[in-house]
Amino acid sequence: MRVRRSRSRSLLAILVPAAVVVALLLLTGGGGSISGRGSGPPGSPVAAFIDQLAAPWPTVQRPQGGHNQGQYHEPVSGGTRYGDSLEGYTEIVTGLRTHRPSLIRSGLLALRFAVGRAPLRARPSVFENLSVAAAYNLGRTHFPNDPLFVSQRGRWEAFLRQVKLIKLPATTYFGNHWLVEAVEVQELLRTGLRSSEKLAVLGGQRAYAAQLSTDLINKRIPAMARAGSVSSPIGPAFVLSDPPDNPLVYQGLSFGFYARAIQMLGDRASPAARQTLVKIARASLLLTAPDGDLAYFGRNQEECWGLAATALGAWEAASLHEARPELDEQLRALAERAVRRLRTAYRVGPYGLYYTPIVRKDPRHALRALDPGAGGPSFAGMVQLMLEWAYPVAIPAPRGATIPADHPLHAKLSHGESRVVVVRRGRFWYAVRPSTSGKHPDDIRADFGLVAFKVREARDRWHDVLHLRPFTRGGPPNSAGPLLRTGGLLGLPFASAVSVGPSGTVAMSIAWRGHPTPVKYAVARNPAGHRIKALGYRPGPVYRSGVPLTYSPTPCGVRLSVIARAGDTIEYSVFLSGSHARTGRFAVADHLSHTTFNRPARVSLEGPYYSAVESGLVRARLTFANLPAGPLVITTCARI
Repeated sequence: MRVRRSRSRSLLAILVPAAVVVALLLLTGGGGSISGRGSGPPGSPVAAFIDQLAAPWPTVQRPQGGHNQGQYHEPVSGGTRYGDSLEGYTEIVTGLRTHRPSLIRSGLLALRFAVGRAPLRARPSVFENLSVAAAYNLGRTHFPNDPLFVSQRGRWEAFLRQVKLIKLPATTYFGNHWLVEAVEVQELLRTGLRSSEKLAVLGGQRAYAAQLSTDLINKRIPAMARAGSVSSPIGPAFVLSDPPDNPLVYQGLSFGFYARAIQMLGDRASPAARQTLVKIARASLLLTAPDGDLAYFGRNQEECWGLAATALGAWEAASLHEARPELDEQLRALAERAVRRLRTAYRVGPYGLYYTPIVRKDPRHALRALDPGAGGPSFAGMVQLMLEWAYPVAIPAPRGATIPADHPLHAKLSHGESRVVVVRRGRFWYAVRPSTSGKHPDDIRADFGLVAFKVREARDRWHDVLHLRPFTRGGPPNSAGPLLRTGGLLGLPFASAVSVGPSGTVAMSIAWRGHPTPVKYAVARNPAGHRIKALGYRPGPVYRSGVPLTYSPTPCGVRLSVIARAGDTIEYSVFLSGSHARTGRFAVADHLSHTTFNRPARVSLEGPYYSAVESGLVRARLTFANLPAGPLVITTCARI
């Protein structure tokens, strides 16, 4: 259906009926796979929440005539690198769907600011490139004669005509920016623009960029899935994140962007790509805790966009014929649980979504817990955008639908140092990582060991027993252990063999190694001849190998057992609430947990530390010196 527009029409006059908007969004902004069986349902599980996400941004935008007019502002991070372009695009998407010209105008003002600032940036952003291209496509389709759009259209077109490839030419490597750039290229190719620049995507690299984008979606990622999938209780599962650490929040982001890529390709998406999306969906189902937590370890821990991207991926996978009906129910339950966690643990405030729980709880100290680049406009904008892309396929889960963590579960996912084990047994759920990070040895969030532990209380609500690991990047190697300290060494734990059985016991054979050395290396050159770099590492020396170590469920919690040699010194750390911490030679505790040990320890308290969910943590560093030969046993019990 074509919508007629006169040259003088304003935004209010050109807004089209909701059904037409949704249909147009399927083509230009809102998603929906042509090959799927889903469609935007009445009683959407996300519409009201999107409205809440969108509402604050026009009110916190810097006014016309002032400094940085059009910029979105929030008090914790200020502004962010691509936040104005991303949130601006998203406000336009929501404004079109909901007939709210104020949102569209706000988005256009933010994009005017962002594009005007682009020449001052040190480097381009794939998120900004995507946002400007997608907003341009909406503008030229829905309101080409609006004065505000007309006034900046030329600058947008000049910006888009100079966009160059950043990551995709590195075809032997993968990270989340590769996938974002693949979606960006698809948007750029829809603009109808041409460029005379030899190195531009819309110029001399047009065919090459199109091939790289489509090949990543249809061939490379499916090939990665064939090599990296594992058997699981619900079928083949594939973790798609930033290797080799595979931080969980990037599993969410990659899941969502891969879903978006398949939406955009429509019938050009290969059967292998759609099957791969289902494999990624299974991994996300298994990794998600009963309370919807799915970003409990790794870089950018607990940042909000992982939840929204997972919701998009889950709803899109459920819409595909490749997913069986029983899996569809679980995926829709996963999507709803992710959105519910955003509503309850994160929440929307006067400056938009609190992008991690600590931003809501302790904004004064929040930046001490967050990775560089964290901020409201970019991260809240990503959440809103992912849910807009999900809107056409967001079918409510049937009553009583569950996810795997609602039932007895034991699963080992991924391979090598990317492995993670999840267990649900009785009223406990826990996750174990068998490796310390090689790329980020200073980041205790990407550490070895029991990284998440939750308990169900009598009212069927779930609570953390362990505090999530805090932010520690920027210092020396950092691990909670168990660390080998014999003879002045610092031996970090890395597992070789790992198994988990129906009892919930995670058994490993570990080595204690010297600290790894992170190194950057070139993985390819882009068409301009510039090196595309990735982060790797050189492993440290092996100090001891073949050490048996287990994590086992007990009636009160989880027990760690590691075999020591006579005379060993082993170090272990427990994070506690500073206001409730209690320590002794054989136990440490706070209001959530009580941890006991079978050998006496020298205990020191250090802090404060800050995680993405809370402040005021202290580190109880336990040193077990001159141990006898045999097991060192550390048992963590829930206090609920």
